[in-house]
Amino acid sequence: MQKSLHLGPNSFTLNVNSNWVPTFQLQDLYTGNCYLGPSIPAWLKSQKKLKDLDFSNASISVKSNDLSMFFYYKQGLVVNIKGLDRKYTTLLFLLTSIDLSGNNLHGYLPRELMKLAGLIILNLNRNHISCQIPESISNLQQLSSLDLSSNNLFGPIPPSMLALDSLGFLNLSNNNFSGAIPYITGHMTTFQASSYAGNPELCGGPLAKNCSGEVRSREN
Repeated sequence: MQKSLHLGPNSFTLNVNSNWVPTFQLQDLYTGNCYLGPSIPAWLKSQKKLKDLDFSNASISVKSNDLSMFFYYKQGLVVNIKGLDRKYTTLLFLLTSIDLSGNNLHGYLPRELMKLAGLIILNLNRNHISCQIPESISNLQQLSSLDLSSNNLFGPIPPSMLALDSLGFLNLSNNNFSGAIPYITGHMTTFQASSYAGNPELCGGPLAKNCSGEVRSREN
């Protein structure tokens, strides 16, 4: 049975009937650089076992909060794990990787996205998302790579991000963040200044600008 679909990187145009329901359940879906837009394919809602999703550079142009419809079942799914029944209402609760970079997502980060507790990689760079990072991002305890660069995110970096102990790669550059980079025993300051570059109102941590407004020299 079909479990993986790799179409990228290519320049295919995928034109699928909106009523089409696949007979397969994919675990991996890679369509990088294929033309899927402007809407997210409706058949994605039928895929309940996805782990890796790559819709990068796919000419998708939707409100990012409209992604919520793809994260929920109309009815909950009960899964037995180690003898215990657990009810999941998230459609894509198995997802470990999401790449929607290089599209035209605009609006805010959907709160349902912050409930995907198994997520390891999240790449939303080069979109037009405009909001603050929600405190609930701390729910993504497995997250090891987060790229939100080149959007219109603003406000402070939430201190709740300090709870992301597995985070090994971070890129928040080229947004409109302001205030101090959260700091506890070096966490969040272990990332290079390039992780925060292009946010003129951001200070502290590895940046040359400290939070008193002074510019300090950095040792190489």
